[in-house]
Amino acid sequence: MKTFDFFDTLMTRLVADPRDVFTLVGQSIGVENFRQTRVEAELKARRLHKGEVTFQQIYSQIDLDDGVRARHALCRKNCG
Repeated sequence: MKTFDFFDTLMTRLVADPRDVFTLVGQSIGVENFRQTRVEAELKARRLHKGEVTFQQIYSQIDLDDGVRARHALCRKNCG
């Protein structure tokens, strides 16, 4: 058994590359190009905000025509 403790929270990743999660999310919300869209949005947000960014800052970089449902669904879950 392998366990990892981050700030008293047990976490394990079930994908090889962290960005693979975006592929799975895209499949679950029906947005085919979500992985690419999400990665690009984070890069834009980091350039704009110079460093670490919030989910809201990331998802605000997603163009409406790149996935209105993705932005709406994920902000509801993560931007709380």
